[in-house]
Parts: sequence; C-alpha cells; structure tokens
Amino acid sequence: MGCGMDRAASGAGRQAFMGLVFCILALSAEASSAQEIRDFGTTWRGRLADASSRIAAQDAVDRAGVACRVEDALVRGRDVDGATHFEVACGEAPGFVIVDRPGGPVISCLVLAEGQSPCRLGGNRDSRRHFTRMAAAAGVACVVEDGRLVGTDDAGRLIFEVGCRGPDGFWLAQNADGWSATDCLTVRSEGGRCRLTTEAEEAEAFAVRLGPGALAGCQVEAVRPMGRSSAGSFYEVGCADAANLVARLDPAGRLAEAIPCARADRIGDGCRLGRR
Repeated sequence: MGCGMDRAASGAGRQAFMGLVFCILALSAEASSAQEIRDFGTTWRGRLADASSRIAAQDAVDRAGVACRVEDALVRGRDVDGATHFEVACGEAPGFVIVDRPGGPVISCLVLAEGQSPCRLGGNRDSRRHFTRMAAAAGVACVVEDGRLVGTDDAGRLIFEVGCRGPDGFWLAQNADGWSATDCLTVRSEGGRCRLTTEAEEAEAFAVRLGPGALAGCQVEAVRPMGRSSAGSFYEVGCADAANLVARLDPAGRLAEAIPCARADRIGDGCRLGRR
C-alpha cells in the first residue's frame, strides 16, 4: 500500500489511519457483481454511474460535513453493517471514498492510488492534476511529474511528496489553511527521505536556490545537511573543482557564510564528503 511514514509518527494515530485505509481496500475487493450491475447502467460507450448513486453520495457527503460538490459517484460496495461505500469525484478537488455511517471514514483517492483497489472514476484517476493544484496552493512553482503518499504526521495530517520537472522536489503537508511545502533537502535534514528526487537533484536545487556565484569557485556536486542552531542551518557542500566547504544559511534560507572545511570540525560531525 505504501502508506507508511518515512519519518516518525505517532503509533496510535498511524494505526487508526491505516485501519481506515485497509477497511476501504477490503470492502472494494469484496464488492459483489450484483451491486455493480445495480449501480451502473450500460451503454454502447461502456458502463456509466447511475444518477441515483450521485444523489445518494451527495447526501452522504453533506451529512458528513465534507466540502464537495459531487460531480460523479459510484457505489463500491456495502460492509457487514450495511453501510454503503461511495466513491465520489469532486471536480477541482481530489475525490475520495466515503463510508455512509455516522463518523464513517473519508479516504482520499490520492491515498488509495498506490493500493490494489484505486479509485475508478475518470475525475479521480488523474492524480498529477491534483498534486499540481496542491503544490500551487503551497506556493511551489513546480511542474509536477509525479506524486506519492508519504503518510501522516503526529496530528494525523496527510503528507505527500511531489517530484518536479527539474531538480526540485517537495513534501506537501496538509494544514488548516491548505498546504505547506518543505523542500527535499530540508526533509533529509529533518530525518525524512524523498523518493522522487535524487540527492544529486537536491544538490542542483540547492545551488539554484543560492543563486549564481553565491559560492564563488564551487561547482556544487553534493550537499549534506549538518544540523541547525540559532545561527541558522549548516550544509556541507561538495565542490567539483574546489575544496569542499560549509554553507551557513540564515533563517530565511539565504547564504550567510561560507566556511572552509578546515575550520568546520566543530560543526556537526565535521566535513565528510570526499577528501577535500
């Protein structure tokens, strides 16, 4: 399923989250053919969701207090308690599967996309379109090429990774105001790991972020996080054509100081990239 975190999360919250996901997956696998016949009409163009499913799904969504104008819906099945599981498409927002009972789970199609029973409606199959909107909402100028679920944080909020055309990559975290972004190099400095962005791409993005000529004489080929202090964030920089150095960035992410490795033995565990 790929729903595990790449960094520590609260055990109880993560177990509850995973339990809801597996509930949806199990029911989807067990939905009977009789239900599918009842909830779909047949035309020469193929099976289309019945209008009654859309109306019933909108009612379930409204009762659950979820913000979604249902554009399309289908019934994925019913569980042993008789609760109906709807898949809904919301147009501009990512769709989801909702269990129609009080307090029933709502699972994003972006979560289900990596499992064996992904969402089936056309509006829910274009995950990249939704990842692009989420990145834009987080203030990221990124042409999204891929995305994946990372997991949830300690508060149970969803975290996704997006890979961009070019060297950039980010984790997108859901919050009360929408989405926030953390670049992959910062993710690595905090103990996480990006899978859609390589360390070489992180180094390239780091050089681009600092700007041309910021590290005079250094063609950046590798970057290693070294830690943080009240003075800022420290990164060891491996140079292709010069001695390695340590870049100290201020809290705003601007280059504040370039420190030769010979004077950086007390910063973190010192320089470790190559022999320079």
